[in-house]
Amino acid sequence: MALDARGTWCLCNDSLSPSLEEFIQLAPRIGDPKDAKRAAEAAASKLDDNLDALANIDEIDRFIAAFKDAGQGRSRSYEPAIAKRFKSIAFGQGLAAYGSVKPDLTVSDYKACAVTRSKSGNLKAIEEAIRRTCHVIEFTAHLQADMRGLRDYLRGKVETYASLLEAL
Repeated sequence: MALDARGTWCLCNDSLSPSLEEFIQLAPRIGDPKDAKRAAEAAASKLDDNLDALANIDEIDRFIAAFKDAGQGRSRSYEPAIAKRFKSIAFGQGLAAYGSVKPDLTVSDYKACAVTRSKSGNLKAIEEAIRRTCHVIEFTAHLQADMRGLRDYLRGKVETYASLLEAL
């Protein structure tokens, strides 16, 4: 999930509810039908339009300046806002199967594959039993105009989640 400065202001200031929360929770997958992908694209476009229509530019500019000045302390701005906006979703808790992995939001916990969990011997039941699932959301505040630093940060996150596939 990537939010620009206006999106971050909305997140921290309880603006654009519920469309912002709904968009953040989208989990498009490569194998999704085209209709699902189009719906996600439409939601992104609608959110962009709503962000472009924000009229309180001075307030947003003040927020952005203070946010940048906060340095590493920026998380004290957005973490409480995330926890408040997503009350029904586990915030900052370790995954049940891998407690050292603590995403910002856990929509659905990691479920390892296990053919023994199959409810029957039919192909669909077996496919469901061997499907790994997890839906987590990570937030970070990246304020540089280029990708400096962000690639390594994201690579580390991807490696952590990919290790779940090998470990369990």
